[in-house]
Amino acid sequence: MAAARPEFRHQPPPDLPSAEGPENHPAVPAVRGAAPTSMRDAGIMAGFQRTGRWMVGRTFRGLAVIGSGEIDLRQARFIDGETTIHATAIIGRITVVVPEDAEVHIGGTGIIGGFDHHGEGPGTPGAPRVTITGFVLCGSVDVERRGPGPSAPGSAGGAIRRRTDQGSL
Repeated sequence: MAAARPEFRHQPPPDLPSAEGPENHPAVPAVRGAAPTSMRDAGIMAGFQRTGRWMVGRTFRGLAVIGSGEIDLRQARFIDGETTIHATAIIGRITVVVPEDAEVHIGGTGIIGGFDHHGEGPGTPGAPRVTITGFVLCGSVDVERRGPGPSAPGSAGGAIRRRTDQGSL
């Protein structure tokens, strides 16, 4: 039997545009015709992280089975200006981090678990549109709005998860 896959942190290819400067702002027009860096990731008895600079296509699929995952869209370039995240968590958790100015729609089916709707809401004109959907069984899909910067402590690979909506650690 193969050993469980250790947590993997993707490193973007060197030819992606810089995450610095105005070209990274979500209001910049979509990068039409580009190919997505990745279309799916999974953590099965392990974890996954899709963070940093990457090209996100019309859809991205995340799977966490007895594990966790983080999909961070803050530095992502949107090929079509919008994306749909299909998150499936079975005895696991997936955290989707969206830019503060994104338009976010959340829906999905949860059985003994569910989807956190705290990050849902309208965005600013020209910002990306993110739809999060999927299935949860004994787990959760959490959506967080964060400003630019590195992943917060307690994300899929950290030890502490700061819950700003509750005002505590």
